[in-house]
Amino acid sequence: MSEQTLKMVVITLGALLVIGFAIVVGTILYRLINMSDDSINAELPTASYTGTIAAGSDAFGSVDIARPAGMELKSFTVNDGVIYAHFIDAAGYEIIRAVRLGDGLVLGTINISNE
Repeated sequence: MSEQTLKMVVITLGALLVIGFAIVVGTILYRLINMSDDSINAELPTASYTGTIAAGSDAFGSVDIARPAGMELKSFTVNDGVIYAHFIDAAGYEIIRAVRLGDGLVLGTINISNE
């Protein structure tokens, strides 16, 4: 292999390394800049919450979440297509109810006890 050919191979491989590194750094920066927080916390005094979203690819229609008897909605969080509703009663007993956005199915309830 001639010296000129070897020099071209080294330059080409070096350029590919620099381009690859730039792509990795660019992807990391893009993802950091475009990160979003899907958490929503709100105080809602009503007995139930009906949420709607404008038509689009992520639209789910409306979801009704029944408030457990004697409990107030403290906050809720939306994450990966699931609403986590946090309820509390006057005595301080708390539950978190997970409801799937697509069909309103209650996925589960977490009871938070005071020890």
